[in-house]
Amino acid sequence: MMKYKFFAGAKKKTEPGDLLEETSTRLKEGQKTLTEVIRLFQKYTKSGLGHVEDGRGLASFLLENGKKLQTDPELDALGTTLNVIGDFVNALANTQENLLYMAINSNVIGPLEYLLKTDIEEARKSKRRYDKVKLNFDEVETKLA
Repeated sequence: MMKYKFFAGAKKKTEPGDLLEETSTRLKEGQKTLTEVIRLFQKYTKSGLGHVEDGRGLASFLLENGKKLQTDPELDALGTTLNVIGDFVNALANTQENLLYMAINSNVIGPLEYLLKTDIEEARKSKRRYDKVKLNFDEVETKLA
């Protein structure tokens, strides 16, 4: 069987099947790594959403107590301040939530999941088709020998 050099300057001659097996192994490693990256980003997003809920709880507390304090003429200024801070914290929590969903889910997790489900899966299907064709070819080659 003929040996092929696949890369300029390569010192080792490699069978096409050997190169394909090596590529398949690297593809499996890449798939495993991408799966873990997605899992960690999802964990990060979930953790961030916990902070968002904490922020909303703080905002709710500030707004509720600010309104109570505004009923007392001597504490009206403090109540107004708590309301302003509460509104700010609530807006901050909403912004954090939007950023977590838009920035991480849309720009990181979504594309990585798409890569896993389409490109990598298509490469695996191509490898399986190659294996079937190679097996048939080897059988014919053996019969002819």
